[in-house]
Amino acid sequence: MKHVLIILMLILSTIAQAQSHYSKVKTRISDDNQTLMIQIDVTKHGRDIHFKQAFDVSNLNGLQIDLLKYRVFASQGLIVPIHEMKRLMSAGVGVIMLIGLAIAFLIVRKQTKKGPQPNSEKQLQIT
Repeated sequence: MKHVLIILMLILSTIAQAQSHYSKVKTRISDDNQTLMIQIDVTKHGRDIHFKQAFDVSNLNGLQIDLLKYRVFASQGLIVPIHEMKRLMSAGVGVIMLIGLAIAFLIVRKQTKKGPQPNSEKQLQIT
C-alpha cells in the first residue's frame, strides 16, 4: 500500500511540474452526447495558443470520448484535467487490479502445487 501511495505522489508531482511551464491555462469542455466541444487557451512563455474544435461523438462510447480528450490535450502538449478522465482512469485501475489478482492467483497456485515442505531439521525427542 505504501508503494502505491508513493507512485501516486510521483505521478501527481510530475503532472504539477508539467503544468507549471504554462503561466495560464484555460480549458472548456462541453459534451451533449452528440458533439464534444473542446476549447483550450494557453499562455506559454508569453505566447498565446488557442485551440477550439468540435467533434461528433454520437457513435462513441464514454471510454472512446475520454481517449479523444486525451489525444486533443496531448496534441497541445497538455495533460487532461483528472476530473475529465473518469472512465479512462477507471479502466486503467481495473486493468491494474486484474493484473494484481492474476499474479496473486499464480503465486497461490504455485505454493499449493509444491505441497508441504519436509522439515530439514531433526527434532529432538526427550523421553
